Amino acid sequence: TEVNNYMLTDKNLSYSAKGLLAYMLHNNAQWRYYICKLKEVSTDGETKISSILKELEEHKYLVRRKFREKGKFKYKFMIFDMPFDYFDKKRKELEKNWADEADTITVVATKTIKFDNDFILNKELSFKAKGLMLFLLSLKKDQEISRKLLENNSTDRESSLRTGIKELSKFEYIIKS
Repeated sequence: TEVNNYMLTDKNLSYSAKGLLAYMLHNNAQWRYYICKLKEVSTDGETKISSILKELEEHKYLVRRKFREKGKFKYKFMIFDMPFDYFDKKRKELEKNWADEADTITVVATKTIKFDNDFILNKELSFKAKGLMLFLLSLKKDQEISRKLLENNSTDRESSLRTGIKELSKFEYIIKS
């Protein structure tokens, strides 16, 4: 699976949101999402998953529409690997700085990261641990990893990070030193 680095380094998202978003992006477009089914692919419960989905909505990675079908409420999801207004903001920012030169091209692109589906499908890992692992994979090869680096790249705090690191260590995705 390949995901956009932008969402992995978005400081406004928790590692749980990054993990759930990566899981959702790894599935094909015809995949149907139900909270009870998302619960089956992590250790997170329905309440936690609902709050993660709200976080993704707030930061414009997810649009969710509620509708009624045969007396029951259902949702439709639209998922984005970057905030859906990113390119509009970027375009306006770039246009302000455009020189009056003809025949110039501006490329607006972001990096992606490829990862093995193994850990994203591990049902014994929380979405926080999955998001944390993806962030770690997005770092440069010999980059030093500190608590401050991890805290500065999400909304998670120290105790929350410890939980995610403990999970990844348990399954030997990382080795603490």
